[in-house]
Amino acid sequence: MRILWFTNVPLQPLLNHWKRSTTGTGFWMHALIAPLRQCPQLHRIGVGYAGTDCPDEHNEIDGVDYFSIKKSHIVQRTRLGLRYSENRHLQNFVDIVDKFRPDVIHIHGTEYF
Repeated sequence: MRILWFTNVPLQPLLNHWKRSTTGTGFWMHALIAPLRQCPQLHRIGVGYAGTDCPDEHNEIDGVDYFSIKKSHIVQRTRLGLRYSENRHLQNFVDIVDKFRPDVIHIHGTEYF
């Protein structure tokens, strides 16, 4: 089985790879990877993250595939005020799914982009 997560924050291995400090939240998500890896049916884990603070790249770190998408701040004016337009990044997520070919997709942090 191949599992693909989309997260709202970069996980610890990506922060380490980018040589960034470990501040913020979401560390519990990385903690879930170790018990998942004990599952004999699990073949591969992938994690996708989009943020303004990251490059577009794919890294394999400790047997986990990390996909990062450089997100731009595009502000769109609407009748109701300002709104961030994230639809242009949807194809990036589709590309990750096509490349990784997961059996299961889980989205962490659905309250954010």
